[in-house]
Amino acid sequence: MRVLLLARLRGPARAGLAEAIAAYVAATRQEAGCRGCDAYLAAADPAALLLMERWVDRVAAEAHLGGRDVRAVLALPGGAVTVEILGATEALAWQPDVTPPRQPWPARHPPPIG
Repeated sequence: MRVLLLARLRGPARAGLAEAIAAYVAATRQEAGCRGCDAYLAAADPAALLLMERWVDRVAAEAHLGGRDVRAVLALPGGAVTVEILGATEALAWQPDVTPPRQPWPARHPPPIG
């Protein structure tokens, strides 16, 4: 199962971005059922981060999305990080507590999976 997430960073969350991304990806790759996790910074928007996660099944993906690491990111002070599910190869029951207003996806990018 694949999940495509868009994270938007505000204010101080941008300062330690490289370290935070590396730590999140490394922790996610160690989780049971993870087949891969990659992060991409948007060239046109340095506050946007695209996460491509691959899981053995929906149960593993939802366990991760409801897990400690994701909750810790969403709990950063001042709404520093917001997360939106752009696409998934299966329907997910999990939705982030805080979802930013939907921005139009630039035409030069491929459409979300799903």
